[in-house]
Amino acid sequence: MSQSLIEMLDFEQAWKQVKLDAKYEAFIRTPYEMNIVEQDTHGWFVLLKSQFKDNKYQPGPLTVCDVPKDNGQIRPAGHLSVNDRIIYTALLLACYPQIRQTVQWSQGLIDFAYQLNEENLDYWSKHPFLCWKEFRELSISTLSPEINYVVVADICGFYENIDIGTLVSDLRQAGVNDLIVKQIRANLSRWSQDNGVADKGIPQGHIASHLLAKLYLNSVDHALHDLGFQHCHYSDDYRIFCRNLPEAKKALIELSKILRRRGLNIQAKKSAIIPANDARIDFNGIDSIIRSVRSKYIAEIMNKFSFSEASIPFQLADQLLTDSVEEVPIVVIREAYNEYFLTDNRPFHKTLFHFLLRRLGNAKDKFALEHTKDLFISHPQETETILEYYSKINVADQCEYAIQEFLECGFAVYHYQIYLMIEWLNLQSKGPSNQVIKHIRKLAFDFSIPSYLRSECRTFLSMFGSISDLEKFMYISKHSLPN
Repeated sequence: MSQSLIEMLDFEQAWKQVKLDAKYEAFIRTPYEMNIVEQDTHGWFVLLKSQFKDNKYQPGPLTVCDVPKDNGQIRPAGHLSVNDRIIYTALLLACYPQIRQTVQWSQGLIDFAYQLNEENLDYWSKHPFLCWKEFRELSISTLSPEINYVVVADICGFYENIDIGTLVSDLRQAGVNDLIVKQIRANLSRWSQDNGVADKGIPQGHIASHLLAKLYLNSVDHALHDLGFQHCHYSDDYRIFCRNLPEAKKALIELSKILRRRGLNIQAKKSAIIPANDARIDFNGIDSIIRSVRSKYIAEIMNKFSFSEASIPFQLADQLLTDSVEEVPIVVIREAYNEYFLTDNRPFHKTLFHFLLRRLGNAKDKFALEHTKDLFISHPQETETILEYYSKINVADQCEYAIQEFLECGFAVYHYQIYLMIEWLNLQSKGPSNQVIKHIRKLAFDFSIPSYLRSECRTFLSMFGSISDLEKFMYISKHSLPN
């Protein structure tokens, strides 16, 4: 590898972003690995540069962890070694100006996910919450009287179906230095989840991949715009605003054709043509739901205590009628949770669930504790959100028992879900039961499970295990068995 390429890579700046990834983006967190680098970052970067200079750097394998999704589906999240994460990020940092210039025309107007900052490279993009808020607000404001239908469409397996050859062409067209492009291609081909045969897919859980994904959809945005369609999207979630039904049908056909040219397909179950009024309700999301529950609650108070609207105490009315959904009283949050999650025949509303559980957790309210125990089985994709709630309500003993029950049942089939639970125990547990220790000890020495899960189990045993566990670790290390 040439010296000129090394000079283009800023490992120090890349390391700042890798640490942010570990905190906000990564599916698997490796605190010890990060701490080791932090002990001597300068020395670590000198070593990396010497590997490049001596042509000894080869990207390592991608570790795939299957993250649960809705309806029993899985997302193939990708975990890279710390060296590969630094280099991957440094490569994208080197071509950030060209990518930003290429996609700048659509930022905050059409493309809302991971909107790129112009100058502050400590944070490549605006906060995701602000980006989503802008996406929602623009979607609602676009529903003018002339708009009668909206095409909503989702790309099937977006990140894992990105064609690397097409992406490389996009990078070259954007004016990225060829040395950078070649190294990006070499790394992505090594990490391809099709073993390099189809040369498809970029690793999920890295801001560098979000940058590449944004560039990959840039030509889709141009094509729809050139055809005269009014549209916006948040990553792979597309919305096209149409005046009539024939225009909507044409828009869906054209989007399918444009995506197909990029090796992508629309996910049929999450794509539809919906009337504008239904779209407005959908785009309003939790706001309309909370306001509806709040109105019912106010009506119940008025009826129960024979209040007229004018006789409700000013402070109470001011609190209940606040425009900010984030500020509604906890009793209304409980009412909403009861109505939408404890009542039969309600579809599971992911965004509402996250909002309500966050509010309950912030109030240290245990209202949802018993119900969430059952969701480990029925909605495994919500495990991380539930565990965050458990951390906030300060009932570690009850939560540990719920985790223990789940680990021992036959539904603990997702290794990533088990990983999240053991990670939570490592951070929250003060003294786990012997039963939990026994179960995790078994996993710690099970070489049939993924290494990231085994590693988390061994971290647990280092804190709560026995001297015999330490001796077993030493024996394994001495005899060079897989770790």
